[in-house]
Amino acid sequence: MENNLLARLARHGVTRRQALHGMAWGGAALSGATLFGSRPAGAVAIDKVTIAVGDEPPVFDGHKAWGAISTYFTNNVYEGLTGVDIHYKTVPGLATDWSVSPDGLAYEFKLRRNAKFHTGDPVTAGDVEFSFRRYRDPKVQPHQVQLEHWKDIQVVDDHTVRIILSKVDPTFVASLSYLMTFRILSKNYYARVGDEGFEKAPVGTGPYKFVRRSVKEFWELERFDDYWGGAAPIKRAVFRVIPEAVTLAAVLKTGEVDMVQSYPAQFVAEMMQTPGYRVIKNKSSNTIDIRINSIRGTDPVTGAPNPYLDRRVRLAMNHAIDKDAIINSLLKGMGEKIAVLFPEDIGYDPALKAYPYDPKKARQLLAEAGYPNGLDATFYGLVGQRMPMSKEVCEIAAQYLTAVGLRTKVANEEYGLWLKRSDSADAPDSSGAGKSSALMLYPFGYGMTFVGGSFHSAYGLKWQGYSGMPNCWWWNKDYDAVVDRVYQATDPVKVEQLCREAAQVMHDGAGYVPLYRMILAYAMKDTLQFTPTVNSTAVELKNLRPA
Repeated sequence: MENNLLARLARHGVTRRQALHGMAWGGAALSGATLFGSRPAGAVAIDKVTIAVGDEPPVFDGHKAWGAISTYFTNNVYEGLTGVDIHYKTVPGLATDWSVSPDGLAYEFKLRRNAKFHTGDPVTAGDVEFSFRRYRDPKVQPHQVQLEHWKDIQVVDDHTVRIILSKVDPTFVASLSYLMTFRILSKNYYARVGDEGFEKAPVGTGPYKFVRRSVKEFWELERFDDYWGGAAPIKRAVFRVIPEAVTLAAVLKTGEVDMVQSYPAQFVAEMMQTPGYRVIKNKSSNTIDIRINSIRGTDPVTGAPNPYLDRRVRLAMNHAIDKDAIINSLLKGMGEKIAVLFPEDIGYDPALKAYPYDPKKARQLLAEAGYPNGLDATFYGLVGQRMPMSKEVCEIAAQYLTAVGLRTKVANEEYGLWLKRSDSADAPDSSGAGKSSALMLYPFGYGMTFVGGSFHSAYGLKWQGYSGMPNCWWWNKDYDAVVDRVYQATDPVKVEQLCREAAQVMHDGAGYVPLYRMILAYAMKDTLQFTPTVNSTAVELKNLRPA
C-alpha cells in the first residue's frame, strides 16, 4: 500500500522521504504511462552493441532466477505487474493501475491491454494466475519463506486479477517490481515447451527477447519491436562473459566490446582519462560484507561448540578490518563505508556508524570470549568479476583477521558454487540440527547483501536478518520481534521508525561485517550514453542509447 501511494505522489514531484513524513494511509489507485517512451521521429538506432560482463546468471528461467546476477538477464527480458523508473520508484508495469482493500489484504490489478509476450500472444489474467501459482511452487522457486503471506490469486476478468495476502505487507507493491521476483510468463508457451524448453528458450514481455546462449561464453538479445513501451534504441545486444579483470579492462580498448559492466576498480581512474571513452559511476544496492555462520550450534567437522555464536567473536571481526584502507587503497575509492542502511533508505540513522578499525580491541574481545590463542577459520571467497576485486577483498580481509588471531585461509569459489553455499535455506538451526549437507558457509564467507539500497528497507532488513530467511546466517529473537512489528504497521512514519530500530539491533548484534557499499563503474565508447537505474548493478538496455 505504501509504495502504491509513494509512486503516485512521486509523479507529482513528492520524494519518498517527504511522503513518509506527510502522507496518510487508505485505499488508493494508481494509473501511469510507459516505463520509457517511444523514440522520437528520426532518432538514430544502433544495430548492435557488445557488452562485457564479469559473470553470467546460472539460470534464465525468470521464476527460478536467484541472486542479483540474475538481473543481468531478467531486467531486459521479463516484467512484473509493477516496474521501476530510473530513480527506482515504483511505476506501472504490466498492470496499468491497482487498488487495495481497506484492510490492506487484497490488491486488484488492471492489466495493460497492449502488452504482448515475445511470441506475439497478448498478456491475460490467465497468464498472471499461471505465473503466480508456478512461482509459489517450492519445486520451481524454493525460496518461499518470504512469500508465505501471498495467500491466493483470483481472476476477476480477462484483464483483472486480485491477489490476496494473509497479512499486511508495506513492501508488497514494490516487491512486484523487484527484478529477481514474480515475473509474468506465458501460460500457453510454457504448456508447449515445459521446464527444459523454457530454460533453453525463455520468453517474457520485456523490451528485449532471447536469441541464443553459449554457457560461460555469451548470450544474445534482440529488440522486441512490439513492446508496449515503444522500441528501444539498441536493436541487438551480445553479453560476453569475461571473468578476468585484466582481460575485462583490455577488451574495451581493443575494440572487442563496446561497453563493460562493472569495470575493474583498479583501472577506473585511467579509463576516465582515456580519450574516446566515458565512465559512468553508480552506487549499487550491494553491501559487500562477511557473512558469519552463527546459526550452527556446532562446528560441522569437529563437533565443538560454534565460537561465532558469541557476539564478542563477531564484534572482534568487525573491529579487525580496516574498511577505509580497503576502500581507498584497494578499491581506489570505488566504495562507501556504511553501518547498515544507506542515506537514501527508509529508517536511515546518520548517528549509526560503522565499527572502527581497532585491532587491539579485536584481540581483547577474542580473549574475553575464551580464545586468547585465537582461532583457525576458512573464508569462502568469490572469484570472477560479479563484483570488482572480490577475490582481492577476500584475501586482504583474511590478512586483517589473521593479524588479530583469527587465522584465516581463503577458499575462493566460482559464483554458482558460492551462491549455493551462501544460501542458508537448508541450514541447521542454532542447536546444530539440519541436513548434514548444510555445512555450506562455515564459519564465514564473502557476502553481497541489500539490507540497504533495496526497494524498501523493510524488505532488505527482513531478507538479510530475519530467522530462516535464505540469506540470513544470524538469528536473533529481538531482531525478529522488531521486524514483525514493521510488517504489522500501517503508518509510514511508524514503518520508518521501526526500520531504524531494526537496523540498530542488527548493528548492535554484530551479525555480520559490513565492509563497504559497492560503487560500480560502467565504461563504454563515447559513442554510447548510459543512465543506470539508481542502485542497479546491471546493464538495462532500455537505458543505453547513442550519445
